[in-house]
Amino acid sequence: AQEPNTIFAFGTNKGSLGIASVSALGAAKVIFLDHPQSFQEDDDEDWPCWKITHLNWLENCSLAVGLSRVIVDAEAEDDEEDEDDPNEHQASLLMGTMITEGDD
Repeated sequence: AQEPNTIFAFGTNKGSLGIASVSALGAAKVIFLDHPQSFQEDDDEDWPCWKITHLNWLENCSLAVGLSRVIVDAEAEDDEEDEDDPNEHQASLLMGTMITEGDD
């Protein structure tokens, strides 16, 4: 019987999801997935990319990925006494199931 592959997921510093599959013989395959909304608006290099904050394996090779980003309000005044953050905080949850060879 063939040993199953070990599969693990990780986040990169660019906001991509990496999924690696390592066989019992040590052969590795890595794929990278970007957030579906990871585009830059108006070619702005300072536009915040999504960062992976959570990874959770679920049943049947399903993966939940939590992401967030902060869009800084450049016009907001910095008020040390105001506890409200004037910046826009966005969160996203992606879920997917990996289908491997031999799955029906």
